[in-house]
Amino acid sequence: MLCFTAWRAFALLCLTLLVPAALIAGGVIDPPQRGAGSARTVAGSLVLYWLLASVLLGVLANYRVRRRQLIAGGLSLVLSVIAAEVALRILSPRAAMMRATTVQSPRFHHLYPPNRDMYAGRYDGKHVYVNTNEDGLRTRYSRADYLGHPTRIAILGDSFTFGLGVREAATFPAVLERELRISGDGDVAVLNTGIPSFSPFLEDLLYERVVRHYQPDLVLLVLDATDFGDDYRYAGEASEDRDGVLFDQSGHKNPPAYRGALWQALNLGELAAWPLDFAQGLRPYRYYRFDITVDGVHESDRYFIYRHPLAKTRPYLDETMRNIERIAHAVERDGGRFVLVVSPRYHHWNQNECPRNWEGTYEVDEPFQFEYLKYFASRRAEAAFPMIDLLPAFQATEAFPLVFPNDPHWNEAGHRFVAATLAAALERAGLLQ
Repeated sequence: MLCFTAWRAFALLCLTLLVPAALIAGGVIDPPQRGAGSARTVAGSLVLYWLLASVLLGVLANYRVRRRQLIAGGLSLVLSVIAAEVALRILSPRAAMMRATTVQSPRFHHLYPPNRDMYAGRYDGKHVYVNTNEDGLRTRYSRADYLGHPTRIAILGDSFTFGLGVREAATFPAVLERELRISGDGDVAVLNTGIPSFSPFLEDLLYERVVRHYQPDLVLLVLDATDFGDDYRYAGEASEDRDGVLFDQSGHKNPPAYRGALWQALNLGELAAWPLDFAQGLRPYRYYRFDITVDGVHESDRYFIYRHPLAKTRPYLDETMRNIERIAHAVERDGGRFVLVVSPRYHHWNQNECPRNWEGTYEVDEPFQFEYLKYFASRRAEAAFPMIDLLPAFQATEAFPLVFPNDPHWNEAGHRFVAATLAAALERAGLLQ
């Protein structure tokens, strides 16, 4: 009787978990839309819980008559998992590492977790790792180590400063540090404070709450074409409490915690968490979801500034400029000097640089793609701080390629070029004295 009941329960498990998993994985039906989870995640989660429930059902059905065999099988399974964990860590250490990803933060919107060694993937045939310090910054410096250097430079920015797709030693902040030391500028330490998808609105918070405690003598902010849309979105998501700007994290989920090599390699954290995420309606933060109306036209990406004249986009550029001025004032208040670095995208100097650009949200010859560069050129004379425009240097160089073939971020050659350009510009302006 028990055996018959167990088989009926097993059939019910297959009908309620395994069959829907197969239909979702095969694209026959769509996964539930509420909560986080792609079709692959939902199908994998259903298979995982079908497997766990089936094992539990088998144990309950056979425990009285096969107790010794079940205990021996359980011990064997535990030893096998331990052996697989050890083997995976030895044979494929990258698979055992935590994946490089930011986590949601109520005070900074998002940051990398502190004191972590993470694997970012393979780019241009090279494995890329992300190692963070106690503040979640991609740098080998701790606060104490950095403060031990007599000349200190900090660089604010987004994924271009962070060095998406390149090794830490190849990022332009690291290369700039080496260039300045070789050129005789002394014991210079350059701190990389770039965070992917950051913009001046968030960089202001990062400076006030983190970077200023490193006591930099010189602070560079590298501006990107996406910063104006980012500032618009982040300002709209922010609220205030007695401690300052706050971001509501309700409804958003963070990546699952790291639980070992097998846990990471099999993505068990994501699969195990999906039912609870679904029940709570949690979703990953969707950075690429963007909505704005400019001159009566609905825009769904941050490159809207490429498609409208300056007369229509000026309010957004002005707002970002106010955020930059606030950072500059804070740096000067703390006894440092501030420099704005205005950066172009590849299509501003060579439309052949990124032939397989994955973004696909803009053309390489948009009608107003130079407007933001012209805007900052027009503001240079009145600004209370120096500006460095990288466009002329990019337009003059014959170096190629400087970005990845399928991504607009600078490759290692691009980072070397930016570092050399900045070193020369800082020397000419006397900003290293």
